Amino acid sequence: MNATDLLDQRDHVLLDFDGPVCSVFGGEISNVRAADCLRSIVKGAVLPAEIANGPDPFAVLRFSAQFENGARLADVAAELERLEREAVRTAPPTVAIARVLDYLASAGHFVTIVSNNSAAAVADFLSRHGLERLARGIAARRSADPSLLKPAPYLVEQAMADASVPRNAVCSSVIHWPIYRPRMLFRCRSSSTRTRRASGRGPRSMARKP
Repeated sequence: MNATDLLDQRDHVLLDFDGPVCSVFGGEISNVRAADCLRSIVKGAVLPAEIANGPDPFAVLRFSAQFENGARLADVAAELERLEREAVRTAPPTVAIARVLDYLASAGHFVTIVSNNSAAAVADFLSRHGLERLARGIAARRSADPSLLKPAPYLVEQAMADASVPRNAVCSSVIHWPIYRPRMLFRCRSSSTRTRRASGRGPRSMARKP
């Protein structure tokens, strides 16, 4: 069974952001620069080598959660969001992502972006590239708490709740999209999908919640 066959059986597509949609830190702001900026906020702390020298800004975010009063975590999270919003201004879109999203929307799929990046940065990028009407949901970072980020299930569960996917929906593994190249599409199958397909009624129409 190929990706087209799998998607034909599903109403909801959960799509990651950094990679499948764009390269967040692939423009004027690199992930190393972002990590350096965040490290400046926790200066004075004894940093493990992988935090002190690593290129991952999310590693610095997670490290900052250990401080007792939470002030540094809030500051790091706020700075990370600022950097992400600046970064997506020049972030290169993934090849043919507009065609992929247009195809999915035209086929009646409800597409939700599920990302550890800030919800504001995701919304900024979609708006800048005219994609907001094609990706109707955003389940992304809105809290400073790094324990809510993937691989924790919180954001996927939030995406399912926002799109009114039943709690007993089946979430399965990654689809590799061979034609348009975005790295991965996560798929969810509604328990009532096959019934609707068999009846000829097609995908369920789902309005975006405010």
